[in-house]
Amino acid sequence: MMNELNSVRTLGDIRLLYFKYKDTPYFSLAVVCIVGLIAILLLWKAVLPQVGSWFSLQEEVKKTNENISLLKANQTILAGLNDSQLEDQFAVATTALPYAKDYAGIISSIDDATILAGVRRDDYSLQIGDLSTKSAQLASETSLPVKISLKGTVGQMQHFLHDINKKLPLSEVVTVSFGNDGATIGLIYFYKFLPDNLQILYTRPVKTLNQPQITLLKTLGTWKQQSLMEIPTTPEIPQASGSAVTGSDL
Repeated sequence: MMNELNSVRTLGDIRLLYFKYKDTPYFSLAVVCIVGLIAILLLWKAVLPQVGSWFSLQEEVKKTNENISLLKANQTILAGLNDSQLEDQFAVATTALPYAKDYAGIISSIDDATILAGVRRDDYSLQIGDLSTKSAQLASETSLPVKISLKGTVGQMQHFLHDINKKLPLSEVVTVSFGNDGATIGLIYFYKFLPDNLQILYTRPVKTLNQPQITLLKTLGTWKQQSLMEIPTTPEIPQASGSAVTGSDL
């Protein structure tokens, strides 16, 4: 039979083979194989891509519905927020943890604490660090070390340490060295860099403040109001000196 198939040259040869083998099992087997091959080709080229497209479409529909539900939930949350309260909370948070090195706020908080404690500031130094925007963005340390020399009694120094901890921007006392007539105090003021190209994805849920965070902001707001109160006047004292240490300007 294979020799006969190899000898097929014209349509007449095909017709001859058809009439010769149409009533034999070979013909039925050939028809079944051809039909099966066509079915496999149709399944591979037409049905499977359509099934894959259907599943992909269903996945996209699912994600779209999830995004719609999230946007509706975010809209509900945002609609229930108080704009004025948000502005106040933002002002308090950025005062406590500024997104730049707040030198004016640092000097002001130190001056207020020294006046309230009744001590005299002899000298201070600020380690400014890198001044360029690029270096500030890449800095791993978001803190500003400050060292102050004060004149006064131990009780006045304790008063100063108590007051400085309630002044904004936030600071941490890291070293205290007492001398005969005063002390040298090392502080760290914190800040949080805010990038210019800050992007907030709309596909993320809106985060609201929990109760501990609200309580913390209220405490910081109270400290801010206290800092804005009138500072008691003291006798004029000699002007204190100060210095600043900078890093490399890139």
